[in-house]
Parts: sequence; structure tokens; C-alpha cells
Amino acid sequence: MSRKLIYIPGFTLFALLFIWHIWQTVYADIPRGGPLQISGQLLMISLLLGGSVWFWLDEKRSKSSSIPLPGEFRIWAWAIIALLTIQIIWGGITSGLHGGHVYNTFPTMNRNWIPPELFIMEPFYINFIDNAATAQWIHRLFGTLLSIW
Repeated sequence: MSRKLIYIPGFTLFALLFIWHIWQTVYADIPRGGPLQISGQLLMISLLLGGSVWFWLDEKRSKSSSIPLPGEFRIWAWAIIALLTIQIIWGGITSGLHGGHVYNTFPTMNRNWIPPELFIMEPFYINFIDNAATAQWIHRLFGTLLSIW
């Protein structure tokens, strides 16, 4: 058994303690967490699952003789992982802002390809976390890119 497999229980414990802390502090008064708390939970669970699969595949690969992966495949794999991470983050933000209640039609958003409320808040960067239309539009954009890719 590899030393890497020892890290899985430690990371699992850390993830569960983090999620428990969020539930105790954020969910005590309201039924749902804020956008960033939900994104943090989704990222932690995704890292736990991804890390477990990564370690398992690494163990399986080291036991059998395998051909190394080409560099181009690795670049594409990392690009998809990056897009998937962004999708997970914006899924949590969209969920925390109840974005599904703002625009519930797809692929258009109430007959608009780009919602009229996109980037209307000042300062500009607030739109990414506090504007439900912007968060949902970005979430849909990255989801479409992932499905096309």
C-alpha cells in the first residue's frame, strides 16, 4: 500500500470538518449558505472525490506496466479540469443566489441570449458574486464550453 493512500482519510476528515463548520455557522439561521460557502463545499467535495480517484488510478498504474501519456493529452486534461473547477465554483455561486429562480429557460434567458441585468452593479467585480443573472450566465457559458469540448 502506498503512502499516498494514507492522505485520503486525513483529507476526508478535513473536508468533513470544513463542511460541518459551514453548517454550524452559516446554516444555523438560514436554510441555505451564501454563494461562497456553497462553492467552498462543492470544491471540497470535488477535491475529495478527485483526489481519491487520482490516488487510486496512480496505485493501479504503478502496479501494471503502462505506456506514459502523451504531453498533448495532459494539456487537454488540465484544461478540462480548469473549466470543470470554474463550473463548480459558479454552480455554487448560482445556487447561493437562487439563480434558477431568475431565469429558468434554456438556452435563452427569457428570450434573451445575454440577460439585460448582466454587469449592472457597481463596482464591476461585485457582479460576479452578488448578481444572480451574471452568475447564472457565466455558469451556463462554462457549462456550454464543457459540453462542446
